Amino acid sequence: MAFTVSWIYKAIDKYTPTINKVKRSTDKLGDAFGKADRKTKKFNFSLKKLQKSLRSSGKKMRNFGAMAVVGVTLPVALIGKSMLQAASDAVETTNKFNQVFELGAKGTNIAAKFAKDYGLAQSTSERMLSATGDLLVGFKFAEQQALDLSVQVSELASDLASFQNFAGGAEGASLAITKALLGETESAKALGIVIRQLSPEFMAMVKHFQRTQGVTLQQAKALTVLAIASDQSRKAIGDVSRTWADFANVQRRASEDVIKLSESFGIHLIPIATKVLLLFSKLTEKFAGISPEMKKFIMLIAGLTAILPPLILLAGLLGLAFGYISLPILIIGAAVVALIAGFAALYIWWDKIKKLIMDSGTVKFLMATYQKVSGFVSGPSDFSTTSKSSADINVNMNDPNGAVKSVDTKTTDANIIAKLARGYNTAHGAAQ
Repeated sequence: MAFTVSWIYKAIDKYTPTINKVKRSTDKLGDAFGKADRKTKKFNFSLKKLQKSLRSSGKKMRNFGAMAVVGVTLPVALIGKSMLQAASDAVETTNKFNQVFELGAKGTNIAAKFAKDYGLAQSTSERMLSATGDLLVGFKFAEQQALDLSVQVSELASDLASFQNFAGGAEGASLAITKALLGETESAKALGIVIRQLSPEFMAMVKHFQRTQGVTLQQAKALTVLAIASDQSRKAIGDVSRTWADFANVQRRASEDVIKLSESFGIHLIPIATKVLLLFSKLTEKFAGISPEMKKFIMLIAGLTAILPPLILLAGLLGLAFGYISLPILIIGAAVVALIAGFAALYIWWDKIKKLIMDSGTVKFLMATYQKVSGFVSGPSDFSTTSKSSADINVNMNDPNGAVKSVDTKTTDANIIAKLARGYNTAHGAAQ
């Protein structure tokens, strides 16, 4: 009995450091779990803050984007387009004016004076004058004479538009008088002008112009119409200057000022727009000559580009959605993603991981430990062996002192207790 107690005490003394080491490891593991729990709580708190931030940021970006598109992008685009169009129209009008009258700077100065006197934009002045002058040149009037008559028609039209408050403005009144010069006198009635071309008075004036100015019949009729229109509009002539400060005329001049401003800015956009259009034209020619395979590839890229804006919108909506997803669902989703990523990484780098483990000797150590533990717990027959490689504890039962030959400090507590129990039973049976 004394032998058994002595052997147990010696075994306990021998394995106490191992047990203490296991306890320290257990304490460290507990501390690690505690730290992990604190980090998890901190992560949960950060995740909640992220949810709120996503919701807030998503709403702010959506609202700002909508306001920016409506308040900035669309107005700037529309203003730029209107400026470019105004400048382009002005250039076309100037080209027509120069082509009709072919008077160079002299003609431009006459148009500028008319524009200043009647509060019009230069382009409006040139458009009114060239519309009438084109007709008069077609009647075989000389360019200078055609321009002078065009100025008379435009001045009369401006005064009539102001006097009659004509809905079509000065340009509409000028068009009505120009049609009357052609013989279409019906439209002039809206300006208070009535011309009876079959009356004796009209025919007498036509003959007078033919005789005194040596003009053709068509030219004489045009001069007669203009003379009658001016005579019937004596009360209206000069109305623009008389009512210059009235609101209606101020409003008309303000509209013309907007045209001037648009043209002044748009004229600088024309060279840029022209280069862009020329480049686009060259690109279309290049694209037309590429291979069918490349055309298919371009269509694919275009399709992906068309899909990108909806994807961005979807990303924004998902950002808002994640802001409302409950914490457990979000953690589960993150865990699933992490697990998939882990398996993917393990699959991709398995060969390198395997080589690293084998080279480090970890596998050999684990196999040796397993063999020792297996030999230790295999039964009483192994207990008496003297081979240190086949058992964790080698005891020679013939030794009267019952000495423990060797101890493997890496043996687990459960195996130690089982081994001690079997040793006690064996020793107790031998003592009896």
